Amino acid sequence: HDVIPICVGGDHTIALPILRAMHEKHGPVAVIHCDAHLDTWEEYLGSKYIHGTWFLRAVDEGLIQRNSTYQVGLRGQIYAEDDFEFSINNGFRMVTIEELKAEGDRGIIEEFMRIEDIPVYVSFDIYCVDPAFASATGTPQIGGMDSFEAVSLVRGLKGLNIVGVDLMEVSPACDNAGITSL
Repeated sequence: HDVIPICVGGDHTIALPILRAMHEKHGPVAVIHCDAHLDTWEEYLGSKYIHGTWFLRAVDEGLIQRNSTYQVGLRGQIYAEDDFEFSINNGFRMVTIEELKAEGDRGIIEEFMRIEDIPVYVSFDIYCVDPAFASATGTPQIGGMDSFEAVSLVRGLKGLNIVGVDLMEVSPACDNAGITSL
C-alpha cells in the first residue's frame, strides 16, 4: 500500500522487520537514528536479535544506505574501545549529545538535507530525550535532548523523503505525571 507507516511502542527490536518491509518497497534506505545508544553490538544479553543489535543486523541484511545514515544524540554506555568502529567503518554520521548541545540542531538539520532525495526511515528512541523531559522508558539515560531540541529536530525533517517512522522504547508504566506523553 502506498502509505508511510508510523510505528509506536515496543523495544527497538521491532525496527528490524519494519526496515525489511521498507526495503521491499524502497530498497536500502537512509536512516536517521535518534538514540542514546549505537545499537550495533554483535550480541547483547546472549541474543543476536535484541534492541541493542538491530542496527547491525539491518546493515548485515543490506537494508540501510550506509553513507547516508545518521546516529544522533549518542551518549549511552560504551562497553569496549571498539564500540564505535562498526559505525565508523560503515560511514555513519555519529552525532554525540555533546556535539548537538555545542553546535545546536540547525547544523545537523542542514546535514540531513543532503539526503533529501533518498528514501529515509526515521527511528526515534525515546532514550535520546533526557528523562527529565521523557521519563517513560525502562532504561533512562541522563543528559539527553530537552523537549525543545527534540521537537526542533523532528520539525527539521521537513522536506526529506520520509518513507517510515518509529518511536521506540516508550514504557507508559514509567511515565511519571504523564510528562512523556506531553
